[in-house]
Amino acid sequence: MVSGVTRDWTSVLGLTPALLGATVAAALWGTIVGALCAGYAGDRWGRRGALQTLAVFYVVSALGSAATWAWTPLLVFRVIGGLAIGGSSVLGPMYITEISPAHLRGRMVGMFQFNMVLGILVAYLSNYLVGLAGFGPSEWRWKLGVAAAPAVFFLLMMLSIPQSPRWLASKGRTAEAENVLGLIGEANPKLALKDITDGIRREQQQKTQKLSSRQYRLPVFLAISIGVVNQITGINVKKTGYLKGDCVRFFENKVSKCKRGGQGRNCTALQSLVCAHRWSVPLSQTKACCLKRGQIQCLGPRTGI
Repeated sequence: MVSGVTRDWTSVLGLTPALLGATVAAALWGTIVGALCAGYAGDRWGRRGALQTLAVFYVVSALGSAATWAWTPLLVFRVIGGLAIGGSSVLGPMYITEISPAHLRGRMVGMFQFNMVLGILVAYLSNYLVGLAGFGPSEWRWKLGVAAAPAVFFLLMMLSIPQSPRWLASKGRTAEAENVLGLIGEANPKLALKDITDGIRREQQQKTQKLSSRQYRLPVFLAISIGVVNQITGINVKKTGYLKGDCVRFFENKVSKCKRGGQGRNCTALQSLVCAHRWSVPLSQTKACCLKRGQIQCLGPRTGI
């Protein structure tokens, strides 16, 4: 969303280039803090409870950013949004892997990866459509506020999901965990629960082992490799020079027609939208496939999570 409102922030809020950069980067700093704290929150209050809190953060960030009256509150709401993004990017796959049956786990986490990039595409589309609606000086507020709609939907969906069976088992609530396993379609909930509790017990016994030991070299290598793949594929690829140049050449005629039609403010949004569609979604499909075959399958049975 932010790509379509930076000009308005500069003119309406009187931001200097340095303040504008700080405003954009505020959400990124929030994602770092959110990702670092997500594990503790998920262990303390459960994956579901933490995700519900993050859904509230999404709603507050969207509405607050749209209704902001000065630079300082905008900065605060941007950080809140960043906390939600960072936290959900950690807790989302964690919850999915813990609640999905083993034969569907890779597919479900792959869908999570794909939907993240699809959401970015929808954000570009939203900016473009809001620009066509002609809201005038308040257009930038609509571009930010419209994000509250999927945030509210996300919150409502979070209220109807079960708690993670693994988290329930780790807290000694085995009866509830077995009930959840039955709800998600486990053929033998008691056996699945035993696998989970055995895995938790082994994990507690291994807490004293160093991450640098030989047995962890492969998982650490895979984790770092997946992080590298995450940065060099999908939405990030379109930022590289040759792809960006290709997008500009491909849409040169369309952007020229757009400007001649007096729709200069929407030309950037149009170009970003189609560039994101052309490269991000297909490449994210490849990345999701690699993640499914490499990361998720190597996790093995539920006890290895």
